[in-house]
Amino acid sequence: MSAYAQLCSTLEAAASPDTTIRRPADDQLKQWEEEPGFHSLLQDVSVDRNIDPRVRLLSTIYLKNGIDKFWRRARSTGKITTEEKAKIRQKLLSVLDEDNEKIAQQTSVIIAKIARTDYPNEWPSLLHELIEAIRTTYTTNATTLSARHAQVQFRALTTLYLVVKALCSSRLPAGKKMFQQVSPELLQYTGTIFTEQSDRFLAHAEALVNGQVVDLLPAEFNVQIAVISLKILRRVIVYGFATLHASPDALNVYGLLLNYLSKFVQLLNLVSKATYPKIYKCLTSAVMQIGKIYLDFQGRDVYGFVSAPGSTDALKYYWSHLEAGGTVGDKPTTEKFLVQGMILLRRVVKNKDLAEPPRSAATLDATSVSAVDVPSIRRLLQTELLTEAFVRKSCEVLVVRYLKWSDEELSNWENEPEEFVAEVDSDAWTFSVRPCAEKLFMDLMQTNRTLLQPFIMTVLQSISPSSDPNDLAALLMRDAIYCAVGLAASDLYDFVDFDVWFRTSLASEAFDTNPRSKLIRRRVAWLIGQWLPVKGTAAGRREVYPVVLHLLGDADLVVRLTTVVTLKDIIDDFDFEPADFLPYLDATIERFVGLMKDVEEFDSKVKVLNCLAVLVQRLEEAIKPFAARIVSLLPELWQDAEGQDMFRASIVNMMAGLTSSLKEDSMQLHEFVIPVIDYSVNTGNPAHVYLLEDGIELWLAVIRNATACTEPLLSLFPHALGLLEYGSEGLKKTLAVVEGYVILAPALVLQTYAPDIASRLAEMLGSLRPQASNSILRCLDVVLHCCYSQGLLDALLPTVLQTQIFEKLIRSIMEGTELGVILVGYITVLARVALYQPTSFWQVLQSIGAKWGMPTLPASFVSKWCELFDQMGHGKQRKLTALALANLVGTADPAVIARLDCILPILSSVILDLKDLDRDAQLIYTYEALSDAEDELCADAQRRATLTGHDPVQGIDNVALFVGQKLKEFEAAVGSAQFQQILSGIDGLVVRDLMQLLN
Repeated sequence: MSAYAQLCSTLEAAASPDTTIRRPADDQLKQWEEEPGFHSLLQDVSVDRNIDPRVRLLSTIYLKNGIDKFWRRARSTGKITTEEKAKIRQKLLSVLDEDNEKIAQQTSVIIAKIARTDYPNEWPSLLHELIEAIRTTYTTNATTLSARHAQVQFRALTTLYLVVKALCSSRLPAGKKMFQQVSPELLQYTGTIFTEQSDRFLAHAEALVNGQVVDLLPAEFNVQIAVISLKILRRVIVYGFATLHASPDALNVYGLLLNYLSKFVQLLNLVSKATYPKIYKCLTSAVMQIGKIYLDFQGRDVYGFVSAPGSTDALKYYWSHLEAGGTVGDKPTTEKFLVQGMILLRRVVKNKDLAEPPRSAATLDATSVSAVDVPSIRRLLQTELLTEAFVRKSCEVLVVRYLKWSDEELSNWENEPEEFVAEVDSDAWTFSVRPCAEKLFMDLMQTNRTLLQPFIMTVLQSISPSSDPNDLAALLMRDAIYCAVGLAASDLYDFVDFDVWFRTSLASEAFDTNPRSKLIRRRVAWLIGQWLPVKGTAAGRREVYPVVLHLLGDADLVVRLTTVVTLKDIIDDFDFEPADFLPYLDATIERFVGLMKDVEEFDSKVKVLNCLAVLVQRLEEAIKPFAARIVSLLPELWQDAEGQDMFRASIVNMMAGLTSSLKEDSMQLHEFVIPVIDYSVNTGNPAHVYLLEDGIELWLAVIRNATACTEPLLSLFPHALGLLEYGSEGLKKTLAVVEGYVILAPALVLQTYAPDIASRLAEMLGSLRPQASNSILRCLDVVLHCCYSQGLLDALLPTVLQTQIFEKLIRSIMEGTELGVILVGYITVLARVALYQPTSFWQVLQSIGAKWGMPTLPASFVSKWCELFDQMGHGKQRKLTALALANLVGTADPAVIARLDCILPILSSVILDLKDLDRDAQLIYTYEALSDAEDELCADAQRRATLTGHDPVQGIDNVALFVGQKLKEFEAAVGSAQFQQILSGIDGLVVRDLMQLLN
C-alpha cells in the first residue's frame, strides 16, 4: 500500500465515531506528524476532490494543527523541511475554487498562519497573487459572475482578509514595511470592490424595500463581498499607511464611508431580520465595521482623524442618533452602534493628546497634519463640534436619556439581583450604553466644569422635595440626576454641601420603605460612597454610619450589596476614624453574617468578604471580640467554594488581615488556617496558581504572630523549601517565612532543616537581582545568628559546609563576579562566622583552599575583604567587619599576620567613627530597618528584638576595648618580641594612630 493510500485509510479511521477505531488512528497520525513529507501528503489528500469530504476536512485540520506546531521551528529542529514548506505554499493558492465551505475556511486560515511568519521573506508574492486572483475574477464581472468566478472571488477576498489581519498583528518591521508598500494596491482593488458591490446591493435593496420582486442571490452576494472588502479596508486604512494624509486615494475612500454608513443604518430599520437573515447580518456587520474604522483610526492618530475629511461629520452623525434615541436595527445592534458613537465622542472630549501638542510631533512625517497644525485641529473641534451649545445639550441628553435605568436592567434587578449588581460593578463601559454614557458625562464635566456646574445644580434643585413612589418615570429621573451629581462629585465640590444635603434630604430618603423607592435607597447608598471620600467631615461621617447600617439590613438585596461596596470605600478612606465606627461594629458584623447566608453567587460573597477584610484591617485589635463570629463563617464558605479559587483567594486574604489584627490570639485560628495554607502553597495542587500569593501572605502573618511552633505549623515548613526551589514571584516573602520559622523555633527548625535551607540558598546565590540577593543574605544572616544564639554553630557548621554555600560566597568575592553591594553582603555573612567562631572560619578557608589547590586562600581572602571595606555604607556592616577582623587578629593566624597592615587602618577607622558617641547615637551601627510589611507589635518583632540583644555587634559598645583585648591575645600568642617586630614592619603612622585611639 502506498503512503498516500495508507494515510487516507488512517484518516478515514480517525473520522470514525467508534473510539476503538478512532484512537489507534489518532495515535498513528501523531506518530507520523514528525516524519518528513507528512504535511505535504496531508495537503495532497486535502485537495483531492475524489475523496470523501469528511476525510479531506480532517486532513486539512491536521495540516493546520501541524503548521501551528512545527512551522515556526528553526530549520535545524523543524519537522517540516524548507523544501516541503515551499511545496505546501505553492499549492495553497491553487484551490481558491474549493466547493466545500469548511475546507475552504480551514485553507484560508492555513494561508494566514503561514503568511504571519513567511511574508515577505519566504513568500513575497503572496499578496500580489491574491490581488491578481481578485482582479482576474473581478474584471470578468460585467453585470453577473459565473458561479466559479464568484466562488474564486469570494474565497480570494476571504483569504486576503485573513492574511491582512494576520500581517497587521505582526511585530516584525520587515512585514510592516512590506505591507505598507503593497497597501496602495490593496486599497485600489478593495476600495473599488467595496463601493461597486455596495452600490449594486443598494440598488437591489431599494427595489426590495419598494416591494419589487428581487432575486436575493445577487443581492446577498453583493453585500457579502462588500462586507469582506470593508474588513480588508479597515486594516489597510488604519495600518497600511504611515499617515493617512500622505495618500489622497486613502483619504478619498475614507471620506466615502459616512455616506455608506448612513444608507446601511437606514436599511437596517427597513429590512426584516426574519425575512432576510443573510442580508440583515451583513448590514449589521457593515455598520459595525465602519464604526471600527473610525475607532481604530482615531485610536492610532487622533489628530489625523479629526482633520480627515468626513470625521467631524461622522461624529455629528453618531451624535444625531444619540440625541434622537432612535433604533439601528435590533436592540443589540442599536446598543453597539450607540456605544461606538459615545466612545468616538469621548476620545475628542477628553484626550491628553488634544490637550497639548504631542511630544513626538517633531519626529512625525512631514506630510502628517499631526506634525504641523495641531492648534488648528483643536480649534476645528471647538468650532465645528464641541461648541458650548453642543456641550450643554449633550450633557442634558446624557442625564435625561442615558443615565436612567433601562427596562431590561430593571427587570434584571427584580429577577436576578446578584447578577444585576455584578454587571453594574463590572465597569463594562465599552459594551453597554448606560456605563458608557456615565464615562462620557464625566469627561464632559471634567473638561467643561465652569459651563456645566450651574446646569447640574439647576437640575438638582429642580427635584421636588418628595415624589410619588408610584410614579416610576419620576423615580428614574430622580435617580439619574442623583447619579450625575455622584459622578461629578469632584467637579461639584464647591457647589454641594454634602453634609447638609444628606441631613436634609438623603437620610430621610434612605428610610423610605416603599418597595419602588428601592431605586432611591440604592442610589443614596451609592452617593455616600461617591461623596464621603471627596467632601466628608468627621461629623458628617458619624451621621452617615447609622444610615449605612440601616441600608445593610434593607429588604432589597441590590440595596444591601451596593451598601457593602460603599461601606468598603468609606472604611478604606484615609480620613476614616475607627473609634467613630466602633458603636456600629457589632450590628455591622451581624448584617454581614446574615447577608452572607442570603447571597448565592460567589461574586456577591467576594464583595462581602472584601469589605470584611478591609474592616478587619482598619479596626485592628478592636476586631478581637468579633473574631470567633467571623471565623465561624469561613469553613463552610471554603468548603462550598470548591473549584472557585478566586473566591477562596478572598477568604485567604481576609484571614491574613484577621491574623495580623489578633496578634498572639491568632493561635486559636490555626485549626482552620493551617490546612488552608497547606492547600494554597502546595505547588502540587493546581489551585496554587490562584492562591499562592495570598497563601504566602497568610502564612507569613501566622508565623509572625505565633507564640509557639506547633507540630501542624512545623509540618508546613517543607513547602517553604519547595517554594525556594520553585522560584515563585513571592521569593522575598517566602524567605521571610523561612526567617520567621528560624526565629520562632531555632533549635527545632535548624537541627532538622539547616542543611536543606543552606542548600536552597546556595542554589539561588548569583542568579538573582540585587534586591532578591539581599533578601537571601538577610535570611542567611538570621540563620547564622540563631545558630550562634542557640549554641548550634559548631554542630551544624560541618553539615552546612557540605552544601558549598560558603564556597560559593568565597568564590564570588575572590573573582568579583557580583556587584559591589552584593559582595559586601557576602562579606557580612562570612564576618558573622569569623566573629562567632574564628577557628571554624579559618578551617572553612583552609578546606576550600585545599580543594582549589590554593594554600594562600586565607591571606588572599583577608586582602579582598579589606579592599571591600570602603564599599560598606551601612554602619552595622562596618562595625561587624571591625569586630570580626579584630577577632581574627586574636587568633594570630599567619593569614592575619600577613595582612595586618590592611587590617589596622580599618580598626582605627571604625573606632574613630564610634568615638565620643553615646549609646543612642551608636544605634545606626546596630539598627536593622524593618520593611513596610513588618509589624513592630507582633510576636515576631519581639523575638527579633531579643535576638538582636544577643548580637555581639550590639552587645559590644566599646570597640576600642574589644580591639585592645584582641591585640593583647595576639601578643600573648606570638610573644612580645615577635609582636613588636611585626608592628615595626607596618607604617608607623598607622600603628601610632591606633595606639592613641586605644589609649
